[in-house]
Amino acid sequence: MQQGGSLGAMDYLIELMSAALHGRKATRKPGGVRWEDVYRAAARHAVQPLVFAALPADSFADAHAEQHGGESGCDTGVAPCDATDAMPAELAAQWRRDADMALWQQISYDADREAILADFKEAGLSWLPLKGIMAANYYPQPGMRSMSDQDLVVGFVEPDGSGGWRPRGERRQSDEVDKLVMTIMAEHGYKELSRAGREHSFG
Repeated sequence: MQQGGSLGAMDYLIELMSAALHGRKATRKPGGVRWEDVYRAAARHAVQPLVFAALPADSFADAHAEQHGGESGCDTGVAPCDATDAMPAELAAQWRRDADMALWQQISYDADREAILADFKEAGLSWLPLKGIMAANYYPQPGMRSMSDQDLVVGFVEPDGSGGWRPRGERRQSDEVDKLVMTIMAEHGYKELSRAGREHSFG
């Protein structure tokens, strides 16, 4: 029975993800699925901020009571619902914190990155954002994608003669790029945490 419950939670998580990515509210949670199992499945895949936006309004106890006059059971014309099946207040608060943190983190990352890139530009460096930085722009609204870091390729470039760009310089200039990046990141309060070849990690 536990296996079936987990499967139901995953099915509903997929519905929530689809709804979020299409900018709509999800259908009501099936009666046999527990909110705790849905949240655990979302946390396992780090999609709590994404699916929070798609949760039906009456998923929350206070919203359900307001919408249906405080009744413990009601009929919306689709299927009977039960206020006792609304999300526990503590879980709802945790889920909202997850969503708020993801939004704050994206806004903070964006502001910090813009300041750093302005200094890269002044130093003559070029950059290419990768992975999450770019992917976040394809979500229906900010804060839907969890991010724990930012990935940038940085260096000197020059025209390649065919309308594109290519890395400029030999090893000496690569060393200069490293020194510039280290200096600029330090000026913004970052310390190097690790280095593998020319891959730097700052925090």
